[in-house]
Amino acid sequence: MPEAERDDLLLAGLAAGQTIKAAAAAAGMSERTARRRRESPEFRRAERDMRGRLVESALTLAAAAMTEAVGVQRSLMKHKDPWVKLAAARDITNTVGRMREAADLAVELAELRDIVTGGNNHASHAA
Repeated sequence: MPEAERDDLLLAGLAAGQTIKAAAAAAGMSERTARRRRESPEFRRAERDMRGRLVESALTLAAAAMTEAVGVQRSLMKHKDPWVKLAAARDITNTVGRMREAADLAVELAELRDIVTGGNNHASHAA
């Protein structure tokens, strides 16, 4: 297997959360070689970018499921049992609060990145 292909397999494994040992084995290289590859700034950047793409993909799927979940919660708010209504309302309220907090933190993080990088790095980290 060509070296570039082994590096791609190593990168995919690490980005997906495998240990260095497992990713190296899957890529057909020694753990020591994998660690050396991971020392490269370019490799670490590629790993971070790939992990970001994986997370974005998972978030897209989760957002679709969340829309459906909120629909279920809304229908439960019409239930005849007041305890079911209360639980659904409480869950929606808590979820919205956490989502708003996460969105606010993402904006603050982007602003801090702009400050640290002089505004040169924001586009590559936009959500």
